[in-house]
Formats: sequence, structure tokens, C-alpha cells
Amino acid sequence: MPTLDKSVEELLKMSTASALTLFDNTSVAFAEDGSYKINFHKRFKILKESGKNASEVFIPYCEGVELYRINKAYTITPNGKTISATECKTTSFYPGYPAYRGTAYIMFSMPAIEIGSVIEYDIDIYSVVPMIKDRILFELQFPFSYPTLSAMMTFSYPVLSLHKPLNVKLYNSNVIPVISKNNNDRTMQYSWRLLNRKALEGEVDSPPLRELCPELVVSDFASWDEVAVFVKEIFSESSAPTKEVEELTSEITGGAVDKIECARKIFKYIQNSVRYVAIDFGYAPFQPQKIMDIIKNKYGDCKDSVILLLAMLKSAKIDACPVLIRNRARGGVYTEMPSPYEFNHVISLLKIEGHEIWLDPTDKNTAFNVLPMECQDINAFILFENKAEFRKTPASQPIDNQFRSENIIQINNDSSIQGKFTLKVSGWTASLHRQMLKGLKENEKEEYFRHFMQNIYSPVEISSYKLYNLENLDSNFIFEVNYVAKNQLNKIENLIAFAPTANYYGTFSELNKKERVYDIVLPATFVRNDKIIIDIPKNYLVKTLPKNFNVSFITGSADIDFQESNEQIIICFQENIINNHIKAEQYDEIIQYRDNLSKNLSQQIIFREIEEAGGAGVEVVGKK
Repeated sequence: MPTLDKSVEELLKMSTASALTLFDNTSVAFAEDGSYKINFHKRFKILKESGKNASEVFIPYCEGVELYRINKAYTITPNGKTISATECKTTSFYPGYPAYRGTAYIMFSMPAIEIGSVIEYDIDIYSVVPMIKDRILFELQFPFSYPTLSAMMTFSYPVLSLHKPLNVKLYNSNVIPVISKNNNDRTMQYSWRLLNRKALEGEVDSPPLRELCPELVVSDFASWDEVAVFVKEIFSESSAPTKEVEELTSEITGGAVDKIECARKIFKYIQNSVRYVAIDFGYAPFQPQKIMDIIKNKYGDCKDSVILLLAMLKSAKIDACPVLIRNRARGGVYTEMPSPYEFNHVISLLKIEGHEIWLDPTDKNTAFNVLPMECQDINAFILFENKAEFRKTPASQPIDNQFRSENIIQINNDSSIQGKFTLKVSGWTASLHRQMLKGLKENEKEEYFRHFMQNIYSPVEISSYKLYNLENLDSNFIFEVNYVAKNQLNKIENLIAFAPTANYYGTFSELNKKERVYDIVLPATFVRNDKIIIDIPKNYLVKTLPKNFNVSFITGSADIDFQESNEQIIICFQENIINNHIKAEQYDEIIQYRDNLSKNLSQQIIFREIEEAGGAGVEVVGKK
């Protein structure tokens, strides 16, 4: 077993590691016809209770196309006893979906795990038939979940393939590969050895893994034009309109003449009728279902939904084309590495009377001509009929992602408050709420709103709630909650103190580290407006009203305004985020903003009871 050298001991001192990777070796060997063998050989040492998660092994594979063999899997206990893993099983990634019965996971648990144990497994996955005949394509990330003593990555392929422009690169690493040729089996081999690697930091709002960890990418495609031809051939085999598609299109469009209205109806039909089942490993990233199977099964992944969309649009005489994107990793595509593996999602682009309309029919919570947030402002490979080109998808503006709330509060004599909270949202926040609420039972929805309000006032009970536009994606999503929250006031003699905005968290409230390693990447830019209206309690006057606060910072601005008017206190809190990517070196400024905002949101309003003297109340003290 490898011993820990000084540099590794330093790694552990600098880390809150729950486990240590002693070695992590991965080898990939391709044959001339595109078949392959992958070997994973890993060894970990458990350092803390949470490190026991390393003993649960999940490896995806494509049943029917791939086979696997476990060469060894065992635990060495702290007292030196070796115990082999005896139980291994496979499970379908999507049980109940016959079209995807081949996508599966190999799962096994390492036995006798305790702190100080060492676990090791060695497993082969090899293809029965090539994923893509006569093609060499491969991508694999190496996220270092734990400090790693040694990682070895090896890729080999037959020299006979040299007539193809094979590109091999390990991204996010400055390690130069050792390249060797084996004349006996006529293979070329690339090897990378990475030593004493720190674990990835678990930071809120981090960049995607593709920007942080090494990733091996291999492709024998010579150009993006070749990729376009390859994908178009696959799509053309499945997307040709049939008589059944034409009849379905006629039924759905209902004789509508306006092409935009026709496109809207077709989009909504697919959006609501075809259940999204995402598959992006095995052969599934490339091969769609047949169009009649999509109509019959009423489920499919992004390719299936887009193929049906394109066929129906073509039946309606509307020009449209598929668009390949990578909606993970903020759309990060290695444009110098032509490969269909660079993409994991398909959307569509329509052109109607000079207007471009971007559609993602797989997203159930986004309106017509609005892309989901993860599909916005990213590299897109557009497969026009006669050409293909890269272009950025449209980006929403802060005003498109609005968060508006109104909270009308009544203060009770028993130190509780009761109120009506109304939230009106658009854009990505609306999509998120719709996604969470659809399919919930009534009691589950009540619990959802109780949990939402609990983040503002605790403890809280929900009296009633109403939803508006849950299914109507063309309008803002709205919900109203009537609530009662106990123990919200501090009473001292004739004074009442209340901090109504103490838990109105700002954007960066979850940042809790003193230092930042990675950049901060927020989901989107947005505009937030919160309004709180408090009825001044009967027989009380306002003694102290907090000061107003406003600040501008590197990524936006915030304002808090306190006003007294007509026996009410009106508080307006506005936050504008105009830049959603913040450099790690700007972290101190973000933390300073967060702390200042939190301090000002935590200010208390002080009410003073009116002192009666001969039936007359005393004068209002006012602001201080």
C-alpha cells in the first residue's frame, strides 16, 4: 500500500478531508471498429464518518451494448483483515421505459467500513458492439472528491486509425502526456500522471466541473462540418413527416393560419404530452426513437421531443432546425475539438416571417419563445439546412427575472403577527416554483408554503393559500399565503420591538467561507422588489424607525427604505443583480456587501404604547 509522503500530509492538513484517494487509475483502450474497454482501479482510505460515502460505488453502463467484469472489490479493515465485496447488482436508470431499458448502473457496497478502513476496487467495462461504428469518441471527467495521492489516466488506440485526424487532450491540466507506440499490438498510448491533488472545494454557486477538474476528450472528427453531417443523417432518418404526423399536426393546429400561432400550438402539445426522460450516456446521446414510437410512447429525451417538433413544424410548412447545446457547464464547448460528444442537449430554432424563435419542448415550465435559464447565453451549434454555425443563444435581462413580494402584517397583543404574503415572479424563479409545485398533493403544497414562510418567520402556521397561473406559462406565477407567526415581538414595559425584514435574505446570504477559491456563478441576473406594510398597533406610536440604506457594488445594487404613512409603516427592499459572474478575488467586497445588507435588514422598529393622562395620548416621538 502506498505510504503518505510529506506533501500528502500537508494536503490533509490543509483540507477537511473525509477520505483520501491513495490511487485513482483509469485506462481506456479503443479498437479500430470503435469498440473499447475501460478499466477503473481505485483505492481510498476512510478518514472520517462522512468518508464512508466512498464505499458506495455507482458506475453507469449501457446494458446490451456494454458488459462489465469486477476483477476485485474488497475492504482492508484497520486491523489488516481483508473482506471481499460479495453483492453487486445492476439497476435500470429508467425502469418502466422500454425504449431506455439498456441504460443502467452497476452498484455495489464495500463491506465492513469503519474509520481507518482502506477500500479498493478494479472493474472493467467493455463494449459488445461499438457505440458508433468505426468512430473513436470519448469524454471523461476526473473530479477529485478527496485529496488524491496519485491519479493515472491512460488512453490507447490502434495505429491503423492514424488515417483519421484523432485529437486527444486532457483539459484543465498542465501535465504533459507521455506518448508511446507499442509495435507488438500496433497501438499508440497517451498517459498522464497527476500527483498530490487537492480535493475540489465545496463552495456555494461554484463554476461547473468542466471548468474545475481534468477532463479527457478524444475525437476523430476532423471538423464541425463533419459533425453536422453526422448528426443531420441521424435526425433525417427519424424526423421525416409521415401521414400520421400530418394528421396529428392538423388536429393540433385546428386550422390556424398564422404560423406563429401554429408553432405555439405544436410546441405546447409536445411540451404537455411527451414526458421528458433524460439519457446522456451509452448510445442514447445520438440515437433517437422512431417518430411513431415517440407519438405512441409519449415519452422521450430531448432528441425525441425535438424530432417530433421538427416533423410537425415541417407538416405545417414552418422552417425549423435542430440546435445542439451543452446546457451543463454554462455551455462550455471545446470548439477546437469537433465532436458530437461536446453536446448533451438539443433544442430548436424557428424562422417565421423574419423572426427567430428558440424553443425547448422538453422544459415543462418555460413559455413559448423563452429558453430555460441553463440554455441561455451559451454556445449553440445550429444545424441549418445548408450550413452549420456556432452562435450564442439569447440571454434574458434582469427585468425578465423578477421577484416581487408584498407582505401585509398585523401585530397582535400576544406577540404574534398575522399576515398575507403575495409573491409574483417571472423567468427562472417562476419556472423553479412551478417545477416544485406541479404534482404535489394539497397537503404537500401547504407544507411547501409553510417551509417557504418558515424561512422568513419561525414558527409559522399557514391559514390558507392560493395559486395563480401554475399551468399558464405565458403569465407571471403568483401565490398568496395567509399565515400566523408566533413569538415575533420583544416586549419590554411599554415598548414593542419588531424586526420585520431580519430574515429577508440577500443574494449572497449563503456564502459562509472566509476565503473563496472559485469564482461565484449565480443562476441569472434579476430584479427583486419586496414590500412590507405593517399596521401600527392600536394605542401605539412609532418611537424608532430604522434609517434608510442604499449601496452599489460590483454586481448590482440594493436599497432599503422605511417610511411611516397613514398609520402604517411601509418598507421597500430592492436588489438588482446585473452581473451573475463574480471573480474569486472580488469575494471580500461581496462579503462586505452581504454583511452590510444583513445588518440593515436586521434593524428593529420600536413601538411605544400611548400613555394616557386624563384620556389624552402623548405625542408621537417619531424617527430616531
